[in-house]
Amino acid sequence: MDPRVRSVLMLLRDGRGPITSALVEESQRLGLSQAHLNRLFKREVGTSFRRYLRTLRMKTAAKMLQDQARAIKAIAQEVGYSDVSNFYHDFNAVHGISPKQFRLSKLNRLMDRLERRVS
Repeated sequence: MDPRVRSVLMLLRDGRGPITSALVEESQRLGLSQAHLNRLFKREVGTSFRRYLRTLRMKTAAKMLQDQARAIKAIAQEVGYSDVSNFYHDFNAVHGISPKQFRLSKLNRLMDRLERRVS
């Protein structure tokens, strides 16, 4: 894999700094245009940086939604969304259900397991 793309992936996976700026920062650091680094990223990873970032954010959000005490709006902001409706749209596009439905389905599964243990 191209080391320039690998450095972007490492930034995203390690969570160093805001993930939205990873491509911008790395392109500047490497002396490449954002467009060129995005083309390299797509060639090496098989998807665009934007789509990869959205998927990464939604995986992180799904983990965070298991904490019932955290507000969905707060989770949206923590994974980089300033507009909750965009967060809902992207979450639904990735997971096929809304964040609220996702949270309820996880809670229902937990309750089912608890009921089976008690029975």
